[in-house]
Amino acid sequence: MILSTVLVILVLVSLGSCQSNVSPIDFNTPQSCNSAAQYFYPGNLSCISCPPNSVTSSNGLSCNCVTGYRQASNIGPVVCETCPSLSSVRSDDGLYCLTCLSPLIYTGGTCTGCEDQTSIFVDTIPINHSSTGDRRCQTCPASTIADSSKKLCIPCGISNCSNCLSFTNGVCFTQPLTPPTSTPFPFYSNFSSSLALCNNGSLNACQLLINLCVLASNVYFMIILLH
Repeated sequence: MILSTVLVILVLVSLGSCQSNVSPIDFNTPQSCNSAAQYFYPGNLSCISCPPNSVTSSNGLSCNCVTGYRQASNIGPVVCETCPSLSSVRSDDGLYCLTCLSPLIYTGGTCTGCEDQTSIFVDTIPINHSSTGDRRCQTCPASTIADSSKKLCIPCGISNCSNCLSFTNGVCFTQPLTPPTSTPFPFYSNFSSSLALCNNGSLNACQLLINLCVLASNVYFMIILLH
C-alpha cells in the first residue's frame, strides 16, 4: 500500500515537471497572414513571406508571380523570372509567358479583344520553357459557344439559347438555319441537329445521321431513275 502511494506521488511529480517545461505553441490562421505579401503554410501553421515579384494567391495558400514574370518551376518554392517582354501575359499554370496575337491587345496583364460569345482564348505553349508562346482568339465551331472561362467551346443548349440564333431539335445554332435550294427545311434541320449532337458524342444522333444520309442517297437515286 505504501509502495503504491509512493509510485502515485512520483508520477504526479513527473507530470508536473513535464508540464512546467512545455512551451506554448504559437500558430497562425490564414486570416493572420498579410493578405498582400504572405501566404499561409498549413504544414507548421505559419505565415511565410512571398518571394520577390510575387503576391499572395486568391486562396492565400501560395504566391503568384506578378505581371511580366513567370514561375520558374511548379516544384518547390515559388521563384519568379522576368518574361522576355513586360507586355506578356502568363499561361494558366503560370509557367509560361505569352504574347497577345493580333487582333488581341495587351491591356493591364491580360489579352483583350475576344469578348464575343462564340470565340475563345487559345494558348500556344513554347517547347523551350524560357521562350515566349502566344495567346490568340479562335472562333468556336458551329452550334457551340464559349464557356464562362473563355477557354472551351461548349454545345449550345436550352439554358443559353438566347445566345444562339436558331433552336432546332434541342440544339441551338449560332447561325440561322438556311437550307440549300430544293432541300426541305425539316430534313435540313434534322440533319443539322443530328450532326451537331453526333460531333458532341451522341451515338443515337450519329445513327440518325447515318439514316438520314441513306435516305438522302435513296431519294437522289430515285430522282435520277425517274428522269
